[in-house]
Amino acid sequence: MLPVRQSGGHPPSLRRLATLGRVTDASPRPRDSQRARLYRAEGEVDAGRRLPTVERMQAWVDGLVATDWFVARWSARSFEVRPGFGHRRATADENGVLQMPKWARTELVLLHEVAHCLTPTAFASHGPEYAGVLLALSRRGMGPATAQALEDAFVRQRVRWTLAAVPDGRARRRSGANC
Repeated sequence: MLPVRQSGGHPPSLRRLATLGRVTDASPRPRDSQRARLYRAEGEVDAGRRLPTVERMQAWVDGLVATDWFVARWSARSFEVRPGFGHRRATADENGVLQMPKWARTELVLLHEVAHCLTPTAFASHGPEYAGVLLALSRRGMGPATAQALEDAFVRQRVRWTLAAVPDGRARRRSGANC
């Protein structure tokens, strides 16, 4: 039986779920309260170039993550783009595997999924920290005009954002950190 939320109260940070007689801890991610607003904002901007094949998407992502700007912030890492057969939604997992069904093969949707991989799990899936990572990636991957259009759409749709989850590349270079 799922816990009942009391009127005016906040849900517990860890929900206990009963599954086949066992009790398991769910993900400690905070509530994803602005997902619909963020999706509406994304729908207002140009999604960028269409990348029709897995090879083209993989090359585009590889080019982005190989930039000095990216490596200075998130270190060298790789993503694996898959065709997303059997998936209705584009998805990203904790291992950097991006499932991209045919409808989702645009620069903006790719950046959306990469941003999920880069935003720490301590933050909501589409929360202010995630939105800031997406803005930073769109500025670098699609250009300042697209990033400004996305930021303006965030304002119209009341999407909160912060750059708190975007590491400062200068601090990483100074410290010599590798991760």
